[in-house]
Amino acid sequence: MGAAAAKCSELASGKPDQVTTKAKVMDEEEEDEEEADDEEDESDEAEEAAKHEAEAALQVLKRGRTTAFKEAIEHATSLGVDEEKILKAEAMLEQHKVMRRKEIFAAELETFLASDDGNDMEKCEERQKTGESCGVSQQVLAALLERMEVIGLSRDLEDDEIERAKTLMQLSARKFVQSCLRGRATTWLDLKAGKQKKALCRLDSSLRTMRVVQEAGEAELCSLALMSAKAYGATGQDEVSGSKGFTKLSDQEQ
Repeated sequence: MGAAAAKCSELASGKPDQVTTKAKVMDEEEEDEEEADDEEDESDEAEEAAKHEAEAALQVLKRGRTTAFKEAIEHATSLGVDEEKILKAEAMLEQHKVMRRKEIFAAELETFLASDDGNDMEKCEERQKTGESCGVSQQVLAALLERMEVIGLSRDLEDDEIERAKTLMQLSARKFVQSCLRGRATTWLDLKAGKQKKALCRLDSSLRTMRVVQEAGEAELCSLALMSAKAYGATGQDEVSGSKGFTKLSDQEQ
């Protein structure tokens, strides 16, 4: 019985080497847990650092780095960076693309206008649509629109336009002849006496002779061949500006 009791006592309390081994195992487990916690903390810190770097990369978009910026957005998204910052970066990227398209269009437009295509209305219209789709200003399109206007004015008339032009010319010619025969109201100045008379300046039915007649009674004041008639300013003609009748006129009348 004594031997059995000793055995049970050993099992209950454990031998020294057994207790030491158990303590080591527990210590090792605690160390493993601490190391795991440390590794987790380091992982969290690394993840946060990566997020900060990704966020910083979203703040600056440089010319010629569009692809890199797009990759930065994708990387930041995969790291779980705040969605609002992602959306802001995407908007910045899109705005940058729009500005680049405008710059490229403006640079290419000058070359286009200097080429043969710049004198083709259809291609000019296509270029205009491209510019409008890019959102360029009217100031950028001004040279293109001016060229299109010139092309439009220089093109051959359509048959219906030719007919309308002929009709307009006929009506204008008739109106001109009627106004010539009817005469235009003017003022006749007697250079000697200084008297002014209401008069009509008109052409005869052959449109070859110009006559000036009094408005009342149509007494002829002068006549001459239309081909010899010339227009002069009164102050530039000594015969007129030095006459007694002209000097009696007010400054406004002269």
